[in-house]
Amino acid sequence: MPHEGGARRQGAQAIADRLWGYRDREADVGFARRAGLIGALAALGLLTACSASVDPAAGPSSDPFSTPVLPGSATAGTTAASGASEPHSPLPQPRRGHGTVTALVPRGAPLPQDMVESFHLDTGFTLSQVEVPAEDLAAGAPQDTAVDVLVGLDAADAAAAASAGLLARAVPEDAVAPEGTALESVPAAAAYARDDVCVLADVQWYSANRQDLPDGLAALATGQWAQQLLVPDPGSSVEGRAFTRAAQADLGKGADAWWATLVSGGVVTGSTDQVAERWTASSAQVEDARPLLVATQSLAAATLNDTGTESAARAVPGTCLERLLYSAVAADAPDADGAQSLVAWLQGGVAQKGLASAGVAAPLSAADAEGTPIGWFSLPFDGALSLPEAELSAARDRAGSWASGSGQAQ
Repeated sequence: MPHEGGARRQGAQAIADRLWGYRDREADVGFARRAGLIGALAALGLLTACSASVDPAAGPSSDPFSTPVLPGSATAGTTAASGASEPHSPLPQPRRGHGTVTALVPRGAPLPQDMVESFHLDTGFTLSQVEVPAEDLAAGAPQDTAVDVLVGLDAADAAAAASAGLLARAVPEDAVAPEGTALESVPAAAAYARDDVCVLADVQWYSANRQDLPDGLAALATGQWAQQLLVPDPGSSVEGRAFTRAAQADLGKGADAWWATLVSGGVVTGSTDQVAERWTASSAQVEDARPLLVATQSLAAATLNDTGTESAARAVPGTCLERLLYSAVAADAPDADGAQSLVAWLQGGVAQKGLASAGVAAPLSAADAEGTPIGWFSLPFDGALSLPEAELSAARDRAGSWASGSGQAQ
């Protein structure tokens, strides 16, 4: 039987890595191997099936990717069997080329190094990542930093970035729009993954204390649930803003009164690191630690015991907001071809399996999560709450008003 102290220590490190942004990229590969041997081997099989498209000894004049090869051109979309181009294929067709693509990504959640290498092998482009706090992703790159593509936006942040003129206005040329994922106000955005925001429960705490879990968002404002709940700041955190959207989707006009009841009942809010420190699944030593935390569902795949067979966290049914992740070509991208290639490549099989194997996010198809940490611990629920695109702006305003209330962590 796994030692509980070891599980707590691993949980604490996982929370720090995922929420505070100090994750070593090489640890992503190690985590996938430890937590999901089958998934890791599957990903390895995909990666080893790829061969370098450019001889390392070749000079620029012999580089076949020095001029981008676009889908539908004479050499794109061909197969050995048919030898014919298929420009209208429903599958994403990332273009090949040469150069460095600079992606803006959330701090602590860059694309794992094995995916970076696979992207280069598959397309010829080199990927460089610039990390910013997740809540600042929609504000664009730091001053004097040029980026080609934004990766990891949710629908609300994609809409904000588009409104600020930070994204291209055209539909991605190489990617596809899976049914139900297109954003009317953000034509440049292409969905590539899903990481819902839920109330995560420390299952060990509830088992030890012989208490039942709440049965949905509305229940949190009854009984003693508010005194067990930690919420990242609704005005300045990705998770807090998503929690606001979940309440608006589920409770409608009653969301504000519900939040007021939570505040008066003792809910604790604060910065992401403040509330993470007080979650019982990350540390049992903090005074007044609490067992309920609003967080991304993928966190359950990182809060594992010593053997990687059980998660300390479980999403509470009825509390999850469907949260698709998007990539989008930046306005005036220096390397627009490379950006288009990355947007499409993220939807392909190697990337989809890689995201699930590293525990980063759920792929668009559950089949790509089989045998991975995401498939075991963090698959999204059917029937998760969803807020219409037309209501995103109102939810953002509501989040700001909630943030000005009480309940702040000290």
